[in-house]
Amino acid sequence: RKGSWASVEEFNKSQRRWSIAGVVLLVASIAINVLLGFYKEGHKTPSPRNEAVAGMDLSMPPITSENVAPPEHVHDETTLANVDKEGVDLLETRYGHLTTNEHAQLILNGRLVKPAVQANSSLSIKESFRIGEDHLVLIENRGGSACPALFNFVAVRANGAQSYPTFGTCSDIYQVERIDNSVVLTMQGASNQAHRYVFVNGLLIDNGKQVGTQPTKDFSVEAVIDDPDGFTNVRAQANGKSAIIGRVESGDTFQTHPQNSDWWKVQIAGGAEGFIHRSRIVLVQQRF
Repeated sequence: RKGSWASVEEFNKSQRRWSIAGVVLLVASIAINVLLGFYKEGHKTPSPRNEAVAGMDLSMPPITSENVAPPEHVHDETTLANVDKEGVDLLETRYGHLTTNEHAQLILNGRLVKPAVQANSSLSIKESFRIGEDHLVLIENRGGSACPALFNFVAVRANGAQSYPTFGTCSDIYQVERIDNSVVLTMQGASNQAHRYVFVNGLLIDNGKQVGTQPTKDFSVEAVIDDPDGFTNVRAQANGKSAIIGRVESGDTFQTHPQNSDWWKVQIAGGAEGFIHRSRIVLVQQRF
């Protein structure tokens, strides 16, 4: 309509030439814009931040065990012994975390070790040994100047943690070693008498004599409660329906003694006597 063409074929050839020219112009335009972008980036005035980091190696180093700092105060049985003679406050075992609670009591995964290990001043985890399927842990119970330290062995097992009788001469200077399936701790006592404490097969022996016999006299043993509610009611009689005459809070101590029944007679602060169910009572190891 707008011009004279000899034939339809000549018209189509002309259109194809214009199409090719359009594609060439589009590609050339894109290439020029890309080159201008690189030119501007290369001649951009550097900022103070860019100048500060110029020439620095900002590549990320590979993450290896050496690059990752371990959490503070967390140790396992392979890193505890001889690492920190001041002791640690958290031990990671195959059965969970052994540490202390706000009442300075020893706990495994949030539950009290039984019998309870109650600090006089503070508790410190000193050594750990893998014996069979158990972790045998040495706990130092720190005291005052008159008696700087006493000790407990605690066996951490799949079904919980069990503590063994408190021992020691009040000295905080000792040597400990593992001999086969036993752990031997030696220290000086009164009149420079040497004491050799051997823990083997659940028994603690001091110079050939077994340590720790439970007293049986009424109200001769200190105890605490282990109750998820944070307190336990003291009943007037040995049953759960009798009158409540008192209450023991978590961390509070009271007096009792081993008894052959589900309800144990107890003596709480102020001298009142009543009954607490055996499942809530945790005996405390001998203290300073």
